[in-house]
Amino acid sequence: MKKYLIVSGDSNTANDFSSASHPDMDFSYKKWPELLAENLGMKCINLARCGAGNEYIYTSLRDQIVKIKDKNEIGLVIAAWTQATRKDYKEGQNWTSLRIDPHGNLPFWVEKSLGHYLNFQILCERYNLTYTQFQMIELYEHYLYGLFPSQTDVEEGKNPYVQTEYPGDQNKDELRIFRFINEYEKMLDTSKIMGWPLTRKKSGWNFKYQSDIWKNPNSPRRISAIDDHPNKLGHIAVNNKINKLLQDYKIINLENGHFVRGKNNG
Repeated sequence: MKKYLIVSGDSNTANDFSSASHPDMDFSYKKWPELLAENLGMKCINLARCGAGNEYIYTSLRDQIVKIKDKNEIGLVIAAWTQATRKDYKEGQNWTSLRIDPHGNLPFWVEKSLGHYLNFQILCERYNLTYTQFQMIELYEHYLYGLFPSQTDVEEGKNPYVQTEYPGDQNKDELRIFRFINEYEKMLDTSKIMGWPLTRKKSGWNFKYQSDIWKNPNSPRRISAIDDHPNKLGHIAVNNKINKLLQDYKIINLENGHFVRGKNNG
């Protein structure tokens, strides 16, 4: 029986992605989790949702893991975290989210997201699961240095190049964020966190900076100059990069083309 690859994330990972800027475009191609599952000889469970925040990402993974009675059926679990500023909540049985949480501030949101990192680690260790986690896009920098309008905002007429002003003390708040990162480093198994410590200012990275998809408006691997999500070629590139990172970080080993547990996973 094939084992499951379980993944959650935001619109850069979601199977049912749609674009506000290109509502008539066909996005039915395979996304990187499905491609990765094929590479690893697994079945894909993709829980990612467009616009999702980190509370949803953690909760969706937790609920799926708990639901599978035989945990030996789970081959690999990946949390592809998103921006800390987002707020998730449920209306009935359906999750929805806000781009900016109306409560709290940026250091608090980052600390909350780091708590989801830790909760995810504890969950996977509880069931002895092979897992990894990483920031797919910025954890906090997008908001600290000036938020650009969303695609929906642009479609409604906002200037895509005008950034909002940060509503706090940038230097003071970034130092607080660094302190939170340092505190959580003592509790987290950072060998399982690809890109730790998250930000280039601390010699870390998020996945967004591992590809030209997000850096180059004319990249052939992004949907368009105004929509920086990966297209079909982009998802192939993301899959290839993540597959390599999983091996570089020794999350997994591939022997004779087959998946085996990484050295750091027992």
